[in-house]
Amino acid sequence: MSLKLNLRQDLLIKYYLNLHLSDDNLNEESVLYEILTYTIQKINENKDKDLSYNNLKFTSKTLKYIFGDDKLEDNKSLIISSLKKLIETDYLERKGKSIHITNKSVIKFYNIEK
Repeated sequence: MSLKLNLRQDLLIKYYLNLHLSDDNLNEESVLYEILTYTIQKINENKDKDLSYNNLKFTSKTLKYIFGDDKLEDNKSLIISSLKKLIETDYLERKGKSIHITNKSVIKFYNIEK
């Protein structure tokens, strides 16, 4: 089943203005938002994949594409600690070599249309 997502209206303005990755705003939540939006964008660009929970996943190698080499290198410890905490709190789930984005993550930032 393909998900139909709309960005939640009650999100902080930093997400709408794409300021969530600035040094003052960088935290677990902004790391999760960036991973989620990047993953959704890549799935939408790929005509062979549908936007479903099975396809909402990434690997550690993907992080350099999500954050860019400079941002990743400058904030590596914060990003790694954020990922660990997001896994512990069930926003992300480790499955083999992939990390899957859970429903809990999706509904934090998006409304899901039925």
